[in-house]
Amino acid sequence: MSAHEALAANANAASAAPAAPPTPPSARPRKARTIQQEMLVREFVAAYDINPDQVSFDGESGPPFFYYEALAQIVTALTDFAELGASEPEIDVTNGHVTCSAFIKLRDERTVRSFGSSFIQEALPGGEVVETYQKGLDVSRARALRSALRMVGFDPVRAHEARKAGEKPAETRITPEDEQRNKELAEIHILAEQAGLIVGENKTAYYRQLSVFFPAANSSGELNAKERAQFIALLRGIKTARERAAE
Repeated sequence: MSAHEALAANANAASAAPAAPPTPPSARPRKARTIQQEMLVREFVAAYDINPDQVSFDGESGPPFFYYEALAQIVTALTDFAELGASEPEIDVTNGHVTCSAFIKLRDERTVRSFGSSFIQEALPGGEVVETYQKGLDVSRARALRSALRMVGFDPVRAHEARKAGEKPAETRITPEDEQRNKELAEIHILAEQAGLIVGENKTAYYRQLSVFFPAANSSGELNAKERAQFIALLRGIKTARERAAE
């Protein structure tokens, strides 16, 4: 199958009802960064000694995606969190996905934990593909940590800009679990539309895809935190592959 055919197959995954994650094309070279993106990467490399290969972008205007090691270094430099880390990965060979949880422990002993997941052969922003479980581990850990950071209101770019301006870091506020759940459910709905699984009022393909991976769930509202992370990763992969097929 050609790269174009593989992309088309992945973009049409909704109607195909696959028994395994959609398969995007093999890895392609990472897309070139814009001048502004390259300047931002060099700024972060100089400030926090991160590997520039640990940064990618979703298009020309999207925010940077920091992989786990780089994100952990940035967070350690810009916060006074007592501790942060990630769990051992859970690898589902049958469905080809990796799931991790990440935690952040604040100075007052409050702790938040969140999940991240990625699929083997998932198409990533910036032109990469998750081709190995090691890559899947890095992506899922980064997603888990990013999700946990959102729960405490930390954004690495905003924090970096505040540091440059000599401003006081934003006050840490833990997002209630129900608020986080609502955000994830809203993201699932948006991604499903962007992936072509929801067209207007027609959700047939969406529910078909949901039933393939979570047979016991009748809706995304019945998914737990780990399952929501897995479903979001799946939808991201379908969305990205669909966009590539349209190029």
